[in-house]
Amino acid sequence: MDVLWMGTPLVTRPGEIFSSRVAASICVAMGMPHLVTRNAQDYRRVVLALISKQGGRDRLHRIRREAESRRWSSQLFDTDIGVRRLERASRMMWEVKAAGLPAYHVILMP
Repeated sequence: MDVLWMGTPLVTRPGEIFSSRVAASICVAMGMPHLVTRNAQDYRRVVLALISKQGGRDRLHRIRREAESRRWSSQLFDTDIGVRRLERASRMMWEVKAAGLPAYHVILMP
């Protein structure tokens, strides 16, 4: 998250490793799904486009500005929203437990 907070592009490809899936989730939460790739070829294409001499610098600057502006409106960096969502999830899990229901995944929509 610090990378995107600083406006540095984070190109990622979700895979078997937990951290790669987290990085993809962070990019999507920041409203930057175009930095999440599907496979190695797609990853290479995106990275090469960002470093190419033909427009790469402009793309990097645009992504940096995009990340810097979105950090102020993103739920990802809004502690108050995060706390309220965690409290709501905890309350829902407690209600399931108190009702004697079997545990299940709690999914909170924004």
